[in-house]
Amino acid sequence: MAFWCRDTIRTKQDQHGLITPFDEKRLTHSAYEMALGPEAFITSQEHKTKIPLAEKEQICIPSGQFALLITEERVYVPEDAIAFISVRTGKKSQGLVNVSGFHVDPGFKGRLKFSVYNAGSKDICLARGEPIFMIWYSDLDKPTSKPYANRAESDGVTSEDVNKLLGYVSSPPELQRQLNQLRSDVASKSKLLFGLHGGLAALVLVMLSVMLGSTRGCQPGEQVNSQPVKQPTLGAPVPDNANQPVPPKSPSVPSSPAPAKGPGQL
Repeated sequence: MAFWCRDTIRTKQDQHGLITPFDEKRLTHSAYEMALGPEAFITSQEHKTKIPLAEKEQICIPSGQFALLITEERVYVPEDAIAFISVRTGKKSQGLVNVSGFHVDPGFKGRLKFSVYNAGSKDICLARGEPIFMIWYSDLDKPTSKPYANRAESDGVTSEDVNKLLGYVSSPPELQRQLNQLRSDVASKSKLLFGLHGGLAALVLVMLSVMLGSTRGCQPGEQVNSQPVKQPTLGAPVPDNANQPVPPKSPSVPSSPAPAKGPGQL
């Protein structure tokens, strides 16, 4: 098996009409550069349908999203050959990756469909007619006995194609954005809850103070029998003999009456 060089592709083009329309300027050393065609589908778009593209109209594939692209050219692979396809290096360097098949079967006729993924950090914008894909041809040892069964829908994006890619893909940048938003929301709600808790605690303290004030008994400083209870003054000096025991008082002994004086006694 050998890949076809530029001259072989040119000769086979004249014999079989490999690529339609064919532009000599798109023929490189051993491959042909194919352009973006008239339809596309992107997973992140608001309307979940294919996008028709006018001449030179642009589309953008967001970071982390898939797209289905078709070629402007219709290709033919002879039954004694096989073709290989890829995205051009300039688009690969931006993060555009081909995630569909990498070969074209013998006997295929029609536009090629590329499922691609934007693995870069930025949107990738493409225009209809811009060379984006490449195709190489190679010989088989003999013509295949079972060529590709072509179908009429090979030339465009079908509903079946759309259903396979339908849905939004949460890309790493989008997940990071959602995570940052979630952190911001949690921080805001935490501040709100902290304020509410503080206000609620203050209200509870006020209610407890009112309830205790209405149910308590006589407290220090209040009047009992109209006589105020004197409280010790904090910080007042304590007398030295304050802690000494008070000696008990001796019982009073009544004094004996003086004896009566006799006669002659003074």
